[in-house]
Amino acid sequence: MNEWGVIQTVAAVIALFVTVGAPVLKLNAAITKQSVLLSSLDEQLKQISKEKTEAHKRLWDHNTKQDEAISNHEARIKVLEEREE
Repeated sequence: MNEWGVIQTVAAVIALFVTVGAPVLKLNAAITKQSVLLSSLDEQLKQISKEKTEAHKRLWDHNTKQDEAISNHEARIKVLEEREE
């Protein structure tokens, strides 16, 4: 193999690395970006879940208070109706 053959072989190997390396680097950057976004979404989902749980607890507490008030009103109405008879 003469020196031009060696230069051509080295150039072909370099071209192969550049041809394969560029998409691999872009893919690596995309995977890293997706990983960061996924971590961010995971944190947001945990926060939303926590807020949702607290909101549901408040709603159920309010519902319980309303049930007690309605029950109290029904008892008072029943007493008034019995008095009138």
